[in-house]
Amino acid sequence: MNFKIDLAPKYQNLLTEINYPVLDKEYSKDDIKNCINYIAEHCMSLSSKNNILSDEILKFNDLMKFLIKNEK
Repeated sequence: MNFKIDLAPKYQNLLTEINYPVLDKEYSKDDIKNCINYIAEHCMSLSSKNNILSDEILKFNDLMKFLIKNEK
């Protein structure tokens, strides 16, 4: 999977927003797994006050589902 080609611009923007590099290269299954973990760590690092955590999880939910689907 190539994040520059295979990810929709909205997903690329989400990754850029959390400082995850979106490169024009083939990402391995391990790279994709690392990306999923990076997103999860980002979400979990947020405070649960004021629904920031739940809002962030919802924001990244579709991207994580897409990555998990393509990780296999």
